[in-house]
Order: sequence, then C-alpha cells, then structure tokens
Amino acid sequence: SVPTPADVSLALQRRAPLLTALESARTDAFRLLQPWEAPSAPGLTVDRYGCSLLVQTFREALHGPDAGTEELDALEASIRELADAAAAAGPAPGGPLRVVLS
Repeated sequence: SVPTPADVSLALQRRAPLLTALESARTDAFRLLQPWEAPSAPGLTVDRYGCSLLVQTFREALHGPDAGTEELDALEASIRELADAAAAAGPAPGGPLRVVLS
C-alpha cells in the first residue's frame, strides 16, 4: 500500500511548525509520517536520521515480487515529497538524503 498524495499533504501540513522548529534547533532526527496518518498505507512510518530516510511498514510489505510499476512509482513519488520536506528542515550531514526501505 502506498500513501495517497492527500495523506502525505496532510502529514506535511501537520509537520510544518515542527519542521520550522527543527530547522532552528539544527536537529536532523525526526518522524515525518506516523503509522496512523496514512489510511491508504496503514502502519507506514517515515523517519529522518541524518542523511537517511527510513521507510518502514508494520503491516504489509512495501513492495514485493508482484508489485506493479505503478505501485512502485507511486511509492517513490510519496517518499520523494516527504524527502523534500525533510530537506527543508535543514541539510543532511554527509550529503543528500538517501531512502532506506525496511
């Protein structure tokens, strides 16, 4: 399951004040998406740790041998939007953000 653009937008709206505060605090470890925030992808979390975005699911696989190209493209687009929001909170030490699926 992939978070819908509406789920991602709502999560980012909720994070806007936090991202502003984190930028001034110069921290780079925080949760961008809670497991309950994306009804279209229940159990999905996205955390930033330094220059990594850790994408995890606690319900079903993010992708698998039967995943279609559309599903994987949608997942990548959602993660890219979250990565842009994470980057707005400050530059990642050690280079650009990388995504880790777990």
